Amino acid sequence: MKSASFVINMFFREWGHQFIYDEETMRLSLSRAGFEDICREGLGVSRHSLFRGMECVERYGEGLLAHKSITFEGTKKPID
Repeated sequence: MKSASFVINMFFREWGHQFIYDEETMRLSLSRAGFEDICREGLGVSRHSLFRGMECVERYGEGLLAHKSITFEGTKKPID
């Protein structure tokens, strides 16, 4: 079974996008990649100071990036 994001992506690939994630698909992908403690964060927000405010909001009109983006953060144990 495919989520709605897979159906939508078939259309968006025609416009040059590689993949557009919904929350369910992003969480599943991060989990399968070994990330844990996955949480949705606001744009420019992070539990780690190094990653706060990294987004290039100047490339878009005011509020546009926040309108079309979702941000997730997770942790991954180092490979021994």
